[in-house]
Formats: sequence, structure tokens, C-alpha cells
Amino acid sequence: MNELKTQPWAWAVTLALSATCTVGYAGQENAKNPSSAGFTRAQVVAERDATRRTHRWDEPGAQWVFRAGAEPVAAPGMTRGEVRSEREAFARSYHWDESRGGWLPRVALQREGSALTRAQVTAETIRFHATHDWNEATQLWTEHLRRPYAL
Repeated sequence: MNELKTQPWAWAVTLALSATCTVGYAGQENAKNPSSAGFTRAQVVAERDATRRTHRWDEPGAQWVFRAGAEPVAAPGMTRGEVRSEREAFARSYHWDESRGGWLPRVALQREGSALTRAQVTAETIRFHATHDWNEATQLWTEHLRRPYAL
């Protein structure tokens, strides 16, 4: 460590060696597992050529812009409302499952609606409360035969 303080070039050598080791290790990992290297050279060249055919570099804006006549064609016949309704229908039908990394149908998440009317549900609730009590000690509904008071 004292050599690093007395000789300024020692810091540069240490930094260069650590960078070389890191780059060499990453290269070895990519050579062992080609899928971790990302795209092949041919894929990168093909994508670059396709982009250069349809885009040009705009110096003032510092970004790639479409060349004249190469603008993307708008999707025919779909309004914003139609796109929104399709998106909402998809969201109602599917959910994202993080563990599987994909969209799954909501078949298991849908519940069947009741065939009873609101008045029938209310009458059923009144009948249930007439024959059951909530037990705070057991945290359960308990059935009884008769109410001690008249309804």
C-alpha cells in the first residue's frame, strides 16, 4: 500500500489490471454460455442496416428520426375507443402471473353470480339471523332453535 502512495503510476497499473481481469472474466462467461452473450453479430448488423434504411440521425434533436416516406403506417380502422375497449376486455379475461411470467385466463378467479333477486337475498338474510347467533368466543355462527324474543 505504501508503494501506491509514493509512486503515482502504481494506481494506474492497479486499475488497469483490475479492469482487464473483469473484462476477461466476463468474456469467459460469455464464451461458456453463448445465450448470455445476447445477440449474434449477424443479428446486430441486420438490425443496424434495417434501422439505417428507415431512419436518419437528427443532429439538432440528437435522436434518430424516420426518413421521408418511411413513417410507420397507422393501423387501419381502429379508433382509440376500440383499442381501449379491447384492452379492457383483455384485462377482464386475463391476469398477469408473476411466478410464471405470463398472462393467464381468469377462469379460476371468476365467481358465479347469485340467481336470487335482491329481495330474496334480504329475506334469506333475515331468516338466517332469526336462527343463528354470532359467538364472539369461538368466532363462529351458532344455530339455535328459537329466539328468546319475538320478531
